[in-house]
Amino acid sequence: MADAPQTSGAHATHDELRIASLLDPDLSEDEREVAESFVATCPDCARLHRDLLAISSASAGLSHPARTRDYRLTAADAARLAAEVAREPRPSTARLTGDMQLPMTDHATHDPVLIAGLL
Repeated sequence: MADAPQTSGAHATHDELRIASLLDPDLSEDEREVAESFVATCPDCARLHRDLLAISSASAGLSHPARTRDYRLTAADAARLAAEVAREPRPSTARLTGDMQLPMTDHATHDPVLIAGLL
C-alpha cells in the first residue's frame, strides 16, 4: 500500500474537507468562497478538487443496491410513534437507580479498531 503524499507549506494548513465540501450544493456562500480560494491558489488543493470531481462523475452512473426495506415514515408510523411518546416506557419502580453495578473500566485501554470491527 502506497503512503499518502506528504504535504508541506501552505497546503499543510488547508482543510481538505473544505475542498470536498465544494461538491455539496447546500454549501454556504462564505464556505464556498474559502474553498474556491484554496483551489485557485494551491496546486495541491486544485489537484484534490479535480480528483474528487472525477470520482463523482465516474460514480454517478454506477448502479446502487436496492434498499432492503423502505425507511420512510408513513402517516401510520408517525401516529404510532406519537402515541408511544405520550406514555411512560417503564414503570418508575423498574428503573435502575444509583451507581452502575459493573466495575469501572479504563476505556483508554480498549482497542478502538477491534470495537469498530464488530460493526
